Amino acid sequence: MNYEEFKKKLYMEIQKIYGENATVKIEKMLKPNAQNYEGLQIIKKPRDLIAPIINMEELYGIYIEKGFRIKQCVQWICELLDATKQDADLAEFSKSVRTWEGVKEEVYPMLLFTETNREYLETVVSMQMLDLSIVYMVSKKMRKREVYSVKITQGILKEYGITREQLHEQAVKNMRKEDYRFISMDTYVKLLLRFMGMDDKKWDESRHSPMYILINNSNINGAAGILDKELLKEFAGNNNYFIFLSCIHEAVFLPDNGELEREEINEMVAYVYANAVEEEERLSSHFYYYNGTTGEIVME
Repeated sequence: MNYEEFKKKLYMEIQKIYGENATVKIEKMLKPNAQNYEGLQIIKKPRDLIAPIINMEELYGIYIEKGFRIKQCVQWICELLDATKQDADLAEFSKSVRTWEGVKEEVYPMLLFTETNREYLETVVSMQMLDLSIVYMVSKKMRKREVYSVKITQGILKEYGITREQLHEQAVKNMRKEDYRFISMDTYVKLLLRFMGMDDKKWDESRHSPMYILINNSNINGAAGILDKELLKEFAGNNNYFIFLSCIHEAVFLPDNGELEREEINEMVAYVYANAVEEEERLSSHFYYYNGTTGEIVME
């Protein structure tokens, strides 16, 4: 059975089980940086904002590799939905995400490169910043599980009854709870070595780097820290910095001491972007510039 036949058969069996009152969809799921996939989603109630999404391509791979029958795949999906229904953390998150008061303290910004995310950006609330787009996520850590998250779409924003500007203001305010901070490249490398279980004393102190890394305590979406103008001013003072945003999780600041050419810096950023950052985590392949006099980030 080929993939298209598999999808059609699975869809019919699932719809038969859950009945006409449930919405069964197999459609392209849009993710940042074109990491799209076809997903199966079963919505039992019209107002459900959260429902599990099964990656159809991965499921088909298991179907072929393990020699499963369609009925076994359907059974696995039903068991997954039953387990989800009994998940108290997910139920609490799903309930809280229905209202603005329930999520306002858990909304955070995320940066994406506009040009490579145009299709995805059509599905979410966003604001423009230079050639970047700011999008917004509800991200909440529950008792037993990892963080649950959901993107803020136009439909959800309408349900909350707030403006895009109010959403942005609250998201930037919430960032300050994430302990954004600048650390030297030397400290960053040592922390990385420790995380990898290696001896940080192997880092040669003589290889001192003038770079600083802006990160947060979760090490997720840390590049959004550049939205906090007070934080940048406190760090930079009146000094100028080149900013590298190769990865969505961090921002790299390099003081402009007049020794490096712009073209040279862009080549360095482009190399890191293409060779050292996973595709789903890529942000921008060129540098930005922090003007210490104006406190603004610009493109040159």
